[in-house]
Amino acid sequence: MDPFGIALLAGVLALPFHLVVRREIREIRKLTDPRHLRTQAVVITDEEALDECTTPIGLYMGRSIWERIIFKGVEYRFDRVAPQVGPFRDRRLGPGELLLEPDLVYVTE
Repeated sequence: MDPFGIALLAGVLALPFHLVVRREIREIRKLTDPRHLRTQAVVITDEEALDECTTPIGLYMGRSIWERIIFKGVEYRFDRVAPQVGPFRDRRLGPGELLLEPDLVYVTE
């Protein structure tokens, strides 16, 4: 096989990998974009992932209920408690909602 054929074959084999990597980079950038976060539901399992928490307004299952929290630059306010239903948690969250484990739902404005 001549050098041109080898280069063409290498390019054809590398193209799908290149396209997948580019798509993944775009997806990662979306996760840091506040405009994108406002259109998605977010689930946080560890409070340390939050940027900031304001004044606690109560307790639920031994954890503080924060009046407002900030995640990735987006501010959310406390909305409701969504307790577990049966063996599965009711994860029906709408756009702009954030579930902070165990069952606290916050909404963005």
